[in-house]
Formats: sequence, structure tokens, C-alpha cells
Amino acid sequence: MTEGKTVDELWSRFLKTRDPGVRERLILQHVPLVQRTVERMRVPSTSVMDQDDLFDLGVIGLIQAVDRFDPAKGTFEAYATQKIRGAVLDGLRRMGWMPRSAQHKAKQIERAFSELEMELGRSPSEEEVAERLGMPLDVYRQALEEVRPVLMPLRGEEMNLEDVLGAPGEDPSEVAERREMEELLIMAIRSLPERHRTVVVLYYYEGLTLREIGAVLRISESRVSQLHSEALLRLRARMKRCVVPEAI
Repeated sequence: MTEGKTVDELWSRFLKTRDPGVRERLILQHVPLVQRTVERMRVPSTSVMDQDDLFDLGVIGLIQAVDRFDPAKGTFEAYATQKIRGAVLDGLRRMGWMPRSAQHKAKQIERAFSELEMELGRSPSEEEVAERLGMPLDVYRQALEEVRPVLMPLRGEEMNLEDVLGAPGEDPSEVAERREMEELLIMAIRSLPERHRTVVVLYYYEGLTLREIGAVLRISESRVSQLHSEALLRLRARMKRCVVPEAI
């Protein structure tokens, strides 16, 4: 009996019976996913939290994923990866890694993008998002600056787009999932407004810094940072609707 078939059978039994023993086997079966996800996040160890602590946080996310997974909403690996990353980031936030207010603003803006895109059938303008949030445009743009540490809390300039959005890794068991995610990501990037799309391409695929992008677009580095944050929030909202429908 192949490993894949064994896992499928475990899921079939667990979804029907919620048997605690089967639940434990599923958790143990997917522990390597926790390790891979935490390693891809590349969180530096601190005096209050080391790699073992991060792994423990990731396991909490895995357990939540097993308990809440609905196969009608996508693959378990994609869903669990989101839960694992979320559990780790929640733990980091509780330890003061990132401002709680910035995390709240990021969620508000991301939700506004998702709601407006579904209502309008297109990508909303920043004016429309600011209006939905009840913010003057200048206050909204300042909020985009404030949420940058939430969007890229770990590796800054070295982080690639797949890492930021929580895409699968290079493990052979994840190849098909990665291809699906790449296709979704390409579609999401194409849906961005032109200037946001340009920032994403130049930053993640051409390797330009925010300052260099500002020179190309003839705008300030601060404005590029705002466009970058906004682009990531737009992409996250679109990707979550595709991969984890319950997240929106």
C-alpha cells in the first residue's frame, strides 16, 4: 500500500468518525510539513524564542488544520501551510515581534480589497479602498507604511514572493501543489493595477530595490513602499479566496 493511499484512507476514516487515534496519526504524518514551513519562514532565533519554540507553534497550527480541514475547499497541504504560518506569526506577535495595531490594520485592508473586488468584479482603486475603510487617502497611505512589518516580518529584502504569500516549497510531494499555486499567483499578479504590477515584477523578479524602482517610476521610495504593501495585500486577498475560502 502506498503512502499516499494510506493518508487518503486515514482522512476518509477521520472525516467520517473523528476517531482520536486516526487524528493523532494524521498529525504525526504531517509533522514534516511543519518543519518545512518553519524553515522556509527563516525566523532568526531570539533570546526569548528559538527554533524549537517556533516548531511547537507550528504544530499548534497543524493540529488546528487537521481539526478544521474541509476537503471541499482545497488541498490539506495548502490549508495546513496557512494555519502553520499563522500560528507561528501569532506566537511572534504575542512576544512583541510585530505591533498588534499594524496586524489589525493589515487584516482590515486585506478584507476591504477582497470585499470590493467581489462586489465590483475588478480590482478596486486605492480611493475606493480608503473610502470603504473610512480613511482619508493620506491616512490610508500612511497605514500602508505601517503594515509593512506585518507583510514582511522575517527576511526583508531577501524574501521572495512565494515566501511572502506562503506558497508551497520544493519538496517532491509538493510539486503539483506548487504548480497550481504558481498559476494562481500569475493570474493574481495580472489582475493588479499596472503600477502595482510593475512594482511586484521589478522587486521580486528583477531584483531591484525600492529606491531603484522609485527611480524607474519617478516616484519617491516611500511611495514605492506604499504601492508594494498594497500590492501584497491585494495578492494575499486574491490568493486566500482561491486557496483558503474560509479565511475571508
